[in-house]
Amino acid sequence: MKREIALKLNVGNPRVRDEGMSLILEYPGDGTINQICSIYEHMVANWSYARDTRGREVLQYSNQSLDYGKGRFSGQGDCDDFAILLASLVESVGGTSRIILAYGPQGGHAYAEVYLGRAGGPESDVQRMLSWLKKNYKVEKINTHWDLKTDDVWLNLDWWKDPNTGRELTKHPGGPFFEAASQVPIHTREDVAPLPLKPLNDPPIAYFTVSPELPNAGGVTTFNASMSGDIGGEIVSYKWDFGDGNGTGKVSGPFADHIYLKGDTFVVILTVEDDEGAVNISSKEIMINNPPQARFSFYPLAPKPNETVTFDASQSKDIEDSTLRYNWAFGDGDNGIGIRKLHPYLLGGIYRVNLTVIDSNGAENYTFRELKVNRPPHAVIKYDKEEPNAGDIISFDPSDSTDDDGSIIGYFWDFGDGNTSEEKSPPHVYQEGGNFTVNLTVKDSDNATDTNITRIKINERPIAAFIFSPVNPNVNEEITFNASESNDPDGIDEYTWDFSEGKKPRILV
Repeated sequence: MKREIALKLNVGNPRVRDEGMSLILEYPGDGTINQICSIYEHMVANWSYARDTRGREVLQYSNQSLDYGKGRFSGQGDCDDFAILLASLVESVGGTSRIILAYGPQGGHAYAEVYLGRAGGPESDVQRMLSWLKKNYKVEKINTHWDLKTDDVWLNLDWWKDPNTGRELTKHPGGPFFEAASQVPIHTREDVAPLPLKPLNDPPIAYFTVSPELPNAGGVTTFNASMSGDIGGEIVSYKWDFGDGNGTGKVSGPFADHIYLKGDTFVVILTVEDDEGAVNISSKEIMINNPPQARFSFYPLAPKPNETVTFDASQSKDIEDSTLRYNWAFGDGDNGIGIRKLHPYLLGGIYRVNLTVIDSNGAENYTFRELKVNRPPHAVIKYDKEEPNAGDIISFDPSDSTDDDGSIIGYFWDFGDGNTSEEKSPPHVYQEGGNFTVNLTVKDSDNATDTNITRIKINERPIAAFIFSPVNPNVNEEITFNASESNDPDGIDEYTWDFSEGKKPRILV
């Protein structure tokens, strides 16, 4: 059978060669897929089917089937003759063909196949031709035989009717296979190396750049494929795989922005497709830089105005062990650089301190903390007697004391006579007269204190003493009362006498 088929192919027959050349006249090229499609379409559209002689399996020469068409049809005969002529025409224009003998429930069948080439990735010639066939014939599937040992791919050129309905199935290269239990490939001209077919156009050029050159995690990375191109056509879609599990579908523009959430090395893949379905791929390995971690501490935690605060950023770090730069903004208009800084605040208040750390790759990060410079409280002393005397109960009052940024939580009184109190408004009795220094210290909710000092004069009570003469007076005898022995350190201003005889007291100044 193999010898007979090879004989009946009649490769090199001038009549067949002329026919093949005329069928590809409008499709010049070096063994392109559309030349085979032109031959196939002519054969299918114009074939005149005829049975073999009853009881005989007749294989016609390719030129004989061609002659039977009489110029009105592409040829005449059964499926064997169709396959032989089609294979011979493929060979006549430089293609590589073979005949498949298929045996199934409906009987035997023969059809031709054409060699596409070696299988490969999506940018290979074979895949580009299959994509072109799908697009050209508006189908989702193109049937081929793929030899897993050699990676050779053969395109089905069959044409047959559904045995159940008699309806002609879709007529296009790579149409549905004949349902067969077994298939026997008959290779032609095995002494000549097979020649693969070629796509109609060259694949597009895929190329892209990345900006910035060293992207940072959390920042926008821009991919630019505008330098990609297509000779004789145009790129219609760009598809990105960013290497971190994210990507895009087919997009029409050459630019894409992406944010990497963490630093690492990623392989970015760009797939471009042109207006004829050809694709190409470009990949690039990029490193995403981890930004540094910004941290700092300060002491004291609740400084006072004019007190120096120490800021320390030594807890900041960078995963890549990069040398860091430190920029400080202290919140009062002053700035600084360096890992440690000393800074005083002149006024109380709440300040937002910002630290920005920058690594050697230009990646930066920042953090901030609020620092409260405490305004100390203001202590005010009041008491309820203007000229208190020894023995008087004096009420001391701190209610006019204030704290602008918190509250007063503690009071301490020192009365200057050896006595103290932690009550807010304590009463106090001075046992002796004199000048005393009273201290009030108030403490606010941030443990800041203020002390007010006032001097208080405690009046010593005068000593009352008197004599009278005569010592034993008679009725109606004048008695002289003398209080000159009374005394007071500050002088006696007034003497009041009560003679207990029902008369008003006499007051002498």
